[in-house]
Amino acid sequence: MGLYEGENTWREEIYQFETTDLVIGGPDGIDNKPLKELADRTTWLRNAMRGYNGLTIVDATKVLTKTEVLLNLVLLNITGNAAVTLPILSADDKGLRIAILSISAKQITLNLNVKTLSSGTRTNLFIADGEKIELVWDGAVFILLDYSGNFLNVGDFDYGYKQKTNTVIAQGDLLSRADYPRLWEYVQTLGSSLITDLQWNSVPNSKGFFSTGNTTTTFRVPDLRGMFIRSLDLGAGISLGRNSEYPGGYEADDFKAHTHTMNDVPIGQEYSADRGNSRNSKDASSPQTGSTGGLETRPKNIGLIPLIKV
Repeated sequence: MGLYEGENTWREEIYQFETTDLVIGGPDGIDNKPLKELADRTTWLRNAMRGYNGLTIVDATKVLTKTEVLLNLVLLNITGNAAVTLPILSADDKGLRIAILSISAKQITLNLNVKTLSSGTRTNLFIADGEKIELVWDGAVFILLDYSGNFLNVGDFDYGYKQKTNTVIAQGDLLSRADYPRLWEYVQTLGSSLITDLQWNSVPNSKGFFSTGNTTTTFRVPDLRGMFIRSLDLGAGISLGRNSEYPGGYEADDFKAHTHTMNDVPIGQEYSADRGNSRNSKDASSPQTGSTGGLETRPKNIGLIPLIKV
């Protein structure tokens, strides 16, 4: 007795015997044809329920096929900059899901028509090391169904005890646009918070902004070392000393204007034993207190590394 295990193939149709068919058994017998097609479906469904049927490993620029993404985890293991194009699907493929994981050294461009919650329909996504996305085809475009990584919060600031994956330290470095395409795409939307590199380096207190770098291949991130973050005034009338009301604008340290009451005493006489201060004999109308304090005005704080998500 022969046994048939079933292939990992989805059969759209199952053969129906015709009245003129001759009953013939065996591996190629027509009476076993519909049974084999049903067994193939069962094998396909079993594999679909238990997870990915296999891996499609991509190590260079590539155009994927439908067969390579169907039930497979697409694993991007690429050394340099590259672009991967998803397959062209039809309306009949509605509901097809594609999962992509990157363990690549640099951000990889995914060419596809995709809808995201934050930016509507776009023609590409950038996926970084350790990130995963799951897409579903709606018959016309892909929809970003699930993701892990910085897809929707590129450019956000964070703080930590050490640098985290897919972040850069906000210390004013020049970055390659090719190596950080996702952050550069975000930076180009910042309007007046994006200045020239000449302004960044020469105009006082401009290092809280991004710069256009060399205007062709690089851009610069802000330098937030030693800085506190404070909300912009935005018309509230509370913080009025900022050099720019654009995000990244600098505000110098200060303390609120106030006066001290001092008793008038003869020149040279100590005001009090505990303060140890005396009137300035050179200017009897301007009594002074002794100097106190440190190198800057600051509240109590804990120092962490300033990070930008890329």
